[in-house]
Amino acid sequence: MSTARQQVIQEIKDTEQRYLNGLDIFSKEFVAKVVERKFKDTTFSEIFTILETIINFSRELLKQLKRSDDVGKVFLRVIPVLTSYSQYFNCHNKIQKLLQTDTQLSQCVNELETKCILKGYQTFG
Repeated sequence: MSTARQQVIQEIKDTEQRYLNGLDIFSKEFVAKVVERKFKDTTFSEIFTILETIINFSRELLKQLKRSDDVGKVFLRVIPVLTSYSQYFNCHNKIQKLLQTDTQLSQCVNELETKCILKGYQTFG
């Protein structure tokens, strides 16, 4: 296998790891902030469910990527699970509206995203 190909494969693995690390921090801290500040919106239960699904998917994808250098086959196997992202996108407009109207929530999300960036993790905005 060529060195360039190995570097690309490693970059895919590293990127997925950073993305998962960022999701983990965001998920744990965002849930804690929402509970602590008692934000009242049913969208949060949707977000938490979707976020948990995406985190589980990302963990599984990373595990499979670490086991194989055939990233094409790995992605072909996980395509059916990518529907969890369509749920996220469907919820995204609701989230954006909430962030525009709730300054406290918007500040909370911005703080968490900054924390992830400072730690070198992928953001998910």
